[in-house]
Amino acid sequence: MNRFEGKIAIVTGGAQGMGKAIAARLVQEGAEGVVIADIEEDTLKATCEEPGEKVTGIVCDARSKNSVDNMVRQTMQKYGRIDVLFSNAGVCNYNLFLDETEENWDSNFDTNIKGLFFVDQAVAREMVKLGIKGAIVNTASIACDLVSPTTAS
Repeated sequence: MNRFEGKIAIVTGGAQGMGKAIAARLVQEGAEGVVIADIEEDTLKATCEEPGEKVTGIVCDARSKNSVDNMVRQTMQKYGRIDVLFSNAGVCNYNLFLDETEENWDSNFDTNIKGLFFVDQAVAREMVKLGIKGAIVNTASIACDLVSPTTAS
């Protein structure tokens, strides 16, 4: 099956876990190019060596609109379009509810909410500009459905 034949895709948080599996599947299903965007530079380099020439790694901090805009700009310069976005970057700090700090709360919110919004927005702008009827998929782990004393944020 080649559902992504000829498509250009971005996977945020793609250097490991679910994002890495998504990127590999995109390549397997015929994507012309896959940008893996991740904040963890060393992990990103190692991941991008595995799938081959169809994969490009771009360091991106989803918490920073400037970083997101730069990642999208680099993608557009290399490929000229974006057909698919898997907005997958996310974090979960396993702190006790009563011990959660403002710093951790802000980091989670900035990555999981603000980051998701600005990545989606930046990619959607390019899709609209070029008239691309693409797909934006926002993913989350099962941690978003868990209620426990250590998943307050």
